[in-house]
Parts: sequence; structure tokens; C-alpha cells
Amino acid sequence: MRESSRDVPDVQRVLAKLGYKKAPRPAVAAGVRPTSASVEEAGPVFGTVRNGGLGHHAHRTWTRLETVGQRGATVEELCETVGYQARTVTKHLEGLYRYGLAEQREGGSWYATGKSQWAAAQEHGIPGPRAEGRERVAR
Repeated sequence: MRESSRDVPDVQRVLAKLGYKKAPRPAVAAGVRPTSASVEEAGPVFGTVRNGGLGHHAHRTWTRLETVGQRGATVEELCETVGYQARTVTKHLEGLYRYGLAEQREGGSWYATGKSQWAAAQEHGIPGPRAEGRERVAR
């Protein structure tokens, strides 16, 4: 016996009743895939996780922190603007903190420290994107 569409609960409606809401996806980010050129432009700190970087998704969070400047941003504000769930944004912020690129101040807001991502990469021994390719060839 085949179920009709009215017999199947609308998952989004049920989740909304339970208080869950989907993070909005910003129009700018929707459907945009990073290219190798954009990853290289982002810098080695935001290279692949496999190679010690934070990944290109963390770059979006960091860019937003730099944009808000001295005003800072809460996790909730970052969720709204970058389009990720709070757990994901928190993970990005922890990584940025570990590299010295972000800090949390009184009131729970996060701020970009102004530290160069290139300096952070050098301190943590992350090779640049071009060196990363040479390592793979040499193996």
C-alpha cells in the first residue's frame, strides 16, 4: 500500500514545532564552490584539514569576523550571516582561536585579532598551497 503525501509528516514543520530552525543560507554563499585559485587566495591556514588547515568553510567565518571589525559578532549573528549551524560556527571559531586569528571577549562576542593568517600558518608549520602540491609529487 502506497502512502499518500498527507500521511507523511512534513519534517520541517515538525522540527519547527519542536523549536529547531534551519540556519538561513546567504544568497552570496549559495551554490558557490571554492576554486583552487580562491583557496590559494584564502591562504594556507584555510587549506585542507588533511594538510593542517582549517578548511575553506572556516575562511567564510573568519572573513565575516574581519568584516564586522571592532563591533564583534556573536555565534548567533555569525550563523545568520555565514549560513552554518551554531555547532559548525563554534568549531570554526575554536580553530581560529587556536591559530590566534580570533578571540572571545566579555559578553560572548568574537573578534578578529588582526593577526596575519600568513604569520599564523608559519607559526604552525603549515606549508603554502604551492609547497603542498610539491610534497604530493615528491612522494
